[in-house]
Amino acid sequence: SEEVSPDQLVNAKKLSSYVNSHLLEDLIEINAAHNLVDKVRRVRDDGHEEVSKVDRSEYIKSRIHFDFRSQVDKSDVRIYVHPLPECAGPKSVDVLYEDFPPTGAWTLYVRQHLEQILAIDEGIMRSGHLVSDPSKATVFYVRAFWSALVELDLRYDDSTDFMLHYQGVRCISEVFDHLRKDPYYMRNAAYDHFFVAGIHHPVNPIDQSRFHIEKYDPFADNMMIMVASQRDYGFADRLFTNEVSLYANLKFIWSPFPSKLDCRRLERFGQDRTKRDVAVAFVGSILSRVRSWVEELSKLPEISSDPRFHFSFGDTVDIRSSMSNQGSELYANVDFCLIMPGHMHDLTKRAYDAMARA
Repeated sequence: SEEVSPDQLVNAKKLSSYVNSHLLEDLIEINAAHNLVDKVRRVRDDGHEEVSKVDRSEYIKSRIHFDFRSQVDKSDVRIYVHPLPECAGPKSVDVLYEDFPPTGAWTLYVRQHLEQILAIDEGIMRSGHLVSDPSKATVFYVRAFWSALVELDLRYDDSTDFMLHYQGVRCISEVFDHLRKDPYYMRNAAYDHFFVAGIHHPVNPIDQSRFHIEKYDPFADNMMIMVASQRDYGFADRLFTNEVSLYANLKFIWSPFPSKLDCRRLERFGQDRTKRDVAVAFVGSILSRVRSWVEELSKLPEISSDPRFHFSFGDTVDIRSSMSNQGSELYANVDFCLIMPGHMHDLTKRAYDAMARA
């Protein structure tokens, strides 16, 4: 809040320059002393993986500068979109839409996830903040839809056609091959880059390493992520784990779930003082300890016989079907919609839908 004098500003820039240069020297020395090596994966056209070893000290010394001053000094947001292989962006979504019709709970879920990615991507591309010169950018957009590429690979998992089966992970390899040759990606170890992840990150957690983008490049995990929810965010058990840094969550840029708002309806409900029929409600599947406890409590006579409580637990597919038909009416007639952790531990689409229905 205080004014900064010219002398202080000059000193701050000198300090920034000193920290940048010495930080880089320290990183090189530390990594060289411990002989730290990263394994980098690459998928060939025939689907076979190649694993190469990268000496961290050499990797850092030859590529990183750690200079954010040119970006921080700018007052507005300027986005440079990396020119990537065509397979990585909207085309990956088009292929999924064409080859897999909306049947089954998971397919419908994935389509909703992809619609969120496309909506955010369109917002970025039409934002008016894009620049064609990377030297004028404050942040860099990696327009690669990783979850769509992973899903593509999984859908063709049983195919004997290598070109078809491994098209997703081959594209991931191509993207990182391209990024590693770009000085702006390497300059700040990708900390000034971001990508769009849709509804959840990851949308489909899998143990196989070929589906983990951080295995393809040492800096992949440094990128910021624009997403509506993250699977481990808000999970209380992390507070009791010494090895996990809570600062890792700073790289997430939270985006609302795709819930439709009827502003006139919300305004009308906000002025309505009529008492609602239901006090507390929850409709969902039992996917966590908390939900299991609430399901047991809901069986108590004083709760199950009270019309002010509405609890319904069941199979995921059945629940989604019933909520698509009755959810709007229920949310609009209840005082408290419980948002309990399931697969996710933070605010989920249920929370946004409840708020959207007043």
